[in-house]
Amino acid sequence: MKIVYKFLIIFGFLFFCNDNCQSQCTDEYFDLIFQAEQNQNAGKYKTSVEFYESAFVEGVPSEKECYLAAVSYAEIGDLNNAFKYLNLSIDKGFMNKTWLMEDEHFIKLRAQPKWHLLIKKIEQSVSGLNQEWRNQLASIQEKDQRYRGKLKKMTQEFGWSSEVIVEKWEEQKMLDSLNLIEIKTFLDKNGYPSKSEVGDMASVPYFVLQRADLETQEAYLRMLKKAAYKRKISWSRLATFVDKMKVQNYEQQIFGTQIIQYEDGSYDFYEIFEPEFVDSRRIQAGLPPIRIEAKRWGISFN
Repeated sequence: MKIVYKFLIIFGFLFFCNDNCQSQCTDEYFDLIFQAEQNQNAGKYKTSVEFYESAFVEGVPSEKECYLAAVSYAEIGDLNNAFKYLNLSIDKGFMNKTWLMEDEHFIKLRAQPKWHLLIKKIEQSVSGLNQEWRNQLASIQEKDQRYRGKLKKMTQEFGWSSEVIVEKWEEQKMLDSLNLIEIKTFLDKNGYPSKSEVGDMASVPYFVLQRADLETQEAYLRMLKKAAYKRKISWSRLATFVDKMKVQNYEQQIFGTQIIQYEDGSYDFYEIFEPEFVDSRRIQAGLPPIRIEAKRWGISFN
């Protein structure tokens, strides 16, 4: 019998809102996006571009998908389209100037005059926001990612069970505890922030809360639901948050966002409530068909 080794939670990139196109996108769109990302991860950028181009005929790309398309275009030397999709990503809400400046995929773009216009566009989009809130949330975000962001590189260098990794994770847990106190104070005072108020920092409270204890999550679930109704967070993120709470309560998940990894390295979905109807629920939440996630993890799902 397989023994559960750990739980994995499916999230988009931390800095993206990750709103999916829901009813505007077809099943074929999600299939094509999946193929585009798989080829991109394998370094097959030309093939990745072909899938992105086909996908964008079928549906409206999100902020994240525009950014990833720009990566593949930049890697094949199509700088015009790389700039086109970076601009589209910014139009859809991407504001992380630091991340863009440090992304090695865009080295060739930085020598182009259009690059300075791109950076200026981000700066202008940020200028009208609540800078006090942004700075506070940015500080929390830095602590949240201080060691998580370096985990892959650190494990390759020191090994997963090394003393260095154990020590850094203990430090990260301490930072998480401090972050939770700070984010609860922020939310209790200000409510959940919108992108129109803090830009890309609007995702920070969500990610701190999804790492919190179950009691805290239950206390702030109502606030997150209101935030989803007001389009401050995506429905897909709320769905993931609800599923995580279900799993922690030893209940069946609703949307199929929670994945189990077994000791033999294989994956499976944590038990899903009425799995025959899960896709209808996922569509309403802006999530791709569950077969796409099954492909991503090598899960056989019927």
